[in-house]
Amino acid sequence: MTKLPKSTLSIPNNKITWFYYNNIESLMLYRGTWESCLSGAESTFFTSYSWTSQWLQTFWNDTCELHFFMVFDQDKCVLFAPFYIQNSTKFPFIKTLSLLGQGEDEACEVSSEYQDIYLHEDYQFLLKELAKKIYALKFDHLNIRALLENSHLLGLCSYLANSTSFDAGMRFTYSSTHNSAPTLSKNTKSKLNKCKNKLAALNAEFIWVDTKDYDTYWQMMKKFHQLRWTKLGKNGAFCHEKFSQFHTDYRKINVDKIKISAVLVENIPIAIHYYFINNNTLYFYQSGWDETHYANVSPSFALHVWCMNNNPVVLYDFMMGNTHNSYKAKLGCNQNSKMYHVAFVRNNIKYTLAKLINKLTPN
Repeated sequence: MTKLPKSTLSIPNNKITWFYYNNIESLMLYRGTWESCLSGAESTFFTSYSWTSQWLQTFWNDTCELHFFMVFDQDKCVLFAPFYIQNSTKFPFIKTLSLLGQGEDEACEVSSEYQDIYLHEDYQFLLKELAKKIYALKFDHLNIRALLENSHLLGLCSYLANSTSFDAGMRFTYSSTHNSAPTLSKNTKSKLNKCKNKLAALNAEFIWVDTKDYDTYWQMMKKFHQLRWTKLGKNGAFCHEKFSQFHTDYRKINVDKIKISAVLVENIPIAIHYYFINNNTLYFYQSGWDETHYANVSPSFALHVWCMNNNPVVLYDFMMGNTHNSYKAKLGCNQNSKMYHVAFVRNNIKYTLAKLINKLTPN
């Protein structure tokens, strides 16, 4: 194991040793440890090294400070916790603490969900000590989003006085081990049958796209998506170049973690879904469909049901949706869980002033 650097912190225990780093190079040195800790069945795709390292390449800049903690019990890593502070360059120069992989500007946000630190189940007592170390950092605001209800980060924040966790929505998932097919409500079943009949009349075809065609389908999905959202007077997910850059760069070296499905009419895509696949889970991430010509056909709705029934793995994950009135809740999801955001404002004056200035400043 690497010799302890000068920046290492220790607690009185002849087996347990704390490591602390504040430079990216040190984080990269522990890639093997990272992959080992965060590759288990309980981990999610958005905690993986491949996802977070791409986030670093796309969004890390000189305004970011790494605060990376590890704990080893002899040669076994029992805690792996990469945080960072984003230093705003605008008055009043807010310092925001986040988990690595979150906190980029909303316009280019890639929505890393279900993130968490790694903590061995036998070492829960380390959370209290980690909370003390986090509290000692110089920040004005802590913001961590889209946490699962059993996350270690929720436990960590319970040790931070005045931190607040609040409902963010639901994780909607369908597990094929619970039912042979998604159980749909009467109204949803009726809508699906009408949709299927319309698509059958068009001789529509449902497919998993070949990997060689991924980039082409990505561009078509992007076009569909942006046309729909601009008509609604909104920017759409692809409005910022960094969003597309992140995914293009990721796809180049992680094609095995991507799945794309489509509905074709006369070999022309009319609906496209983009997924990530990892640890027996298919994550629905983005979509686009031809609303101009097929508004009354609902091809994206039908494609969801087809993909749920033809999922190459066990879990179909819609990711976070609204607790009430979400279309995701109507598609036979049978293994759902609550999700949370966590916030902690340490400097109320700076934080309130920053919000006021942001509200008054034109985009």
